[in-house]
Amino acid sequence: MPGRCSFFLALVSLPAASADKTVGSPFYGGKLLVAAPTLTDPNFAETVVFMIEHDAAGAFGLIVNRIYGSGPIDALLEGFGINGVERSDEVSLHFGGPVDRGRAFVLHSPDYLGPETLRVTDEVALTNRPDVLEAMGRGEGPGKGVLILGYAGWAAGQLENEIKRGDWTSMPADADLIFSDDVDKVWDRATRRSGMPL
Repeated sequence: MPGRCSFFLALVSLPAASADKTVGSPFYGGKLLVAAPTLTDPNFAETVVFMIEHDAAGAFGLIVNRIYGSGPIDALLEGFGINGVERSDEVSLHFGGPVDRGRAFVLHSPDYLGPETLRVTDEVALTNRPDVLEAMGRGEGPGKGVLILGYAGWAAGQLENEIKRGDWTSMPADADLIFSDDVDKVWDRATRRSGMPL
């Protein structure tokens, strides 16, 4: 596992929610992007990305089906500078994307809402402050959660061009896929559900 990481102190320049996020909107915030079988970029091949925000200025999402490794939560949190945790439950550390791999995020169920938690959908929230990790270490964190390092980011118009090129399909966000314990099958499941032939 990586060494000590500095926790992201502010969300990645997230644009404010806008009226653009309506049914039929060309934007994909709150949805899943599923990599096409033809997408060979090693950062994104066979990935499923939960989109946090997307508007005319760009896009920000987190890959939900790649894992760096697993270990006891007390050792993992110690790597983030959180000491004194006496629980040793197994937890996985996920690869969220190729951008800024030292930044940490927790995608989680909305039963935990910290002071700076972003509610992305009815079933998925995002926190990137140490308080969520401290709560997890005390056994008071969210019922479901994924600890992620790094993120996927696109400049204005870049994601739209990739979608037009056929690199991605989209589908509604599905908490069962996002919080799946069997990440090796998430892309296959999402691919079938997004209507893309294998």
